[in-house]
Amino acid sequence: MGIELRRALDIVMRTTPYVVHRAFMYGALCLCVIAYLAMLFVIGLVFGPGAFWVLFVLSAGLAAMLGIGGFINEYIFHQLRAGHIAVITEIVTQGKFPPGISQTKWARGRVTHYFKGVGTLAHVRRLTRDAIRAINRSNDLSSMMPLPGIETGMLLGRRIIDLSQAYIEEAVFAYTFRAKNENIYDSAKNATLTYSQCWKAILPNAVTLTLLSYGFAMVCTVIFLVPLGAVALVWFSQYTIARFVLFAIGIFLGFAAKWAVFDPIASASTIITFIEETDITEVTPELEEKLDRQLHEFRALREKASEYSAIPGFQPSFIEKPA
Repeated sequence: MGIELRRALDIVMRTTPYVVHRAFMYGALCLCVIAYLAMLFVIGLVFGPGAFWVLFVLSAGLAAMLGIGGFINEYIFHQLRAGHIAVITEIVTQGKFPPGISQTKWARGRVTHYFKGVGTLAHVRRLTRDAIRAINRSNDLSSMMPLPGIETGMLLGRRIIDLSQAYIEEAVFAYTFRAKNENIYDSAKNATLTYSQCWKAILPNAVTLTLLSYGFAMVCTVIFLVPLGAVALVWFSQYTIARFVLFAIGIFLGFAAKWAVFDPIASASTIITFIEETDITEVTPELEEKLDRQLHEFRALREKASEYSAIPGFQPSFIEKPA
């Protein structure tokens, strides 16, 4: 099964209102970054280049230490992407999106219904990420490494595989929306079991899409850097700080384009493959017992699913798996 980019693009085009909403959110993030760098540039002009570099390094270090970037990603943009996944899943499984309904409001309601809050969404994602990474590392992935037999190549391959997990995690969310199981931890557990059965059909596609996504980011970065470089040469040829700021903005804009434009297509492609594999994959109790015994990350997800179903008043609901 190929990556089906054309089909994925067609599906994403049918979610244009949400794509615009997603682009607006990432655009707002870009404006915040640009405004902050511009402020540091002005400080550098007034107090000298040393002040700029001190504040830049201190703010970057503080953001890394406090996990500000991770917090923004977990509690704002994961919810944004989850909503888009819900819309994409509806089109993939039903063939269309209900007419006359706002995609953004519908998606927000669907995410809130199943995940209750961004804290639960982040927790499900972390448990899923750990379980999928453990499954990947328990399998023989040597055939997927870029330079088999060379240690550097193996490390690079594992890093690429880890990055590709983002698309697989989003496919797990799609499974949750499709299953309509109120126990979202149980849905994540079942999706993880399915992945452990058919990872050979899913992971290579995710790796290919990851490489394409970073290629797309690099192309977009170059496209942004050309006019920004012209501005740097014409207006700021004497200001090293200004040239650095424009360079940093170009890189950030390139990756923002990836997040807003290419990632939805890659997610849709992975969701298509995951759902089609789910329909033909039968998970056995023996497999669950094996993973529970061998992988503590999967066991943590399974225990959380059991704990969630034991909450007083909990009423699970499911849809039948297609024959």
